[in-house]
Amino acid sequence: MTKMDSPSVQTMLGASGACPEIIHNSKIWKIGHPTQRAKATLEELVIGKATAEILSLKKTLPLEAYAELFESLRVAISAGEYKTGGAGWAKVVFTGLGAPLFLLSLLRENHPDATEKDARELSAHHPELVQLALARVIPGFFDLLLADMPLPPDSRAKVEAAMQSVKAMLLPPSPPSPGTAM
Repeated sequence: MTKMDSPSVQTMLGASGACPEIIHNSKIWKIGHPTQRAKATLEELVIGKATAEILSLKKTLPLEAYAELFESLRVAISAGEYKTGGAGWAKVVFTGLGAPLFLLSLLRENHPDATEKDARELSAHHPELVQLALARVIPGFFDLLLADMPLPPDSRAKVEAAMQSVKAMLLPPSPPSPGTAM
């Protein structure tokens, strides 16, 4: 194992280690580690997003259509479709909605009152600092997450590809170094 391949002290310490900090609007925002609590928070945020989508249709849909949608959401939540890796979870996380919710789940480790607006503002005003913070707290997280997902073999490749897409949104590739630029 080379020095580059060895995990950092921060990675080994996980939630016990220091958190990257970003100052925005005179407030210090600490980006937490992807703990089991952050994972559960992300699940709740995803359920909240799906619920808000259905509730927003209440006044625009006929009563029967709304009741049917609401019941299908209730059944999906009860069936675990919004647990990590479930179909409902994937529908939200593997879209443009996923990155701010993921960041919010990490912010809530240290800022329980943080909102999706806070996560979006932090990303919009300090994209490079957010990328660097995530690069410090999430190495290997997606591999661990995937390892815990009970997936049939034919679905695993699709989920791996979707996770790579989310990972790319969170951690875009670094620009080429001056020595490798053409």
